[in-house]
Amino acid sequence: MSRSADQKTIEQPLPLADLWLLLIEDEPDTAELLTFVLEQYGAQVITVKSGYEALKTMECFVPNVLITDIRLPDTDGWSLLAEVRALGDQKRIQAVPAIAITNYSTKLLDQQVNSKALAVGFQKYFSKPLEFNEFVMAVAELAQRQSY
Repeated sequence: MSRSADQKTIEQPLPLADLWLLLIEDEPDTAELLTFVLEQYGAQVITVKSGYEALKTMECFVPNVLITDIRLPDTDGWSLLAEVRALGDQKRIQAVPAIAITNYSTKLLDQQVNSKALAVGFQKYFSKPLEFNEFVMAVAELAQRQSY
């Protein structure tokens, strides 16, 4: 491969460059893996382990995209999103795109969770294990669509 071809590859912008993400995931291995993947695509990731920590974090930080597991130790993703949306009259917080992720094992249950996720206000839903390219592209797309 020529030197100029190498430079073109290196110069390509990362799809998540300049994005700040809030990841709420209580499983340490999953949190570490997702953080690593998102950072490889250029994102800055703040990771917390509970709904309480997420709400405290959002008092002083508004991410470009919120990514939360549905099953958390102190709440569930549905309730957490409702609480995030109710954080005062801050239009930026209310407009933050949100992605739900979870670990459901049957196709029927996965479809039900997807329907509920969209109904309660998540823009996207992913079942673990994630297909990383699709996941990263969804994060990038949602960040581009935010309007505040």
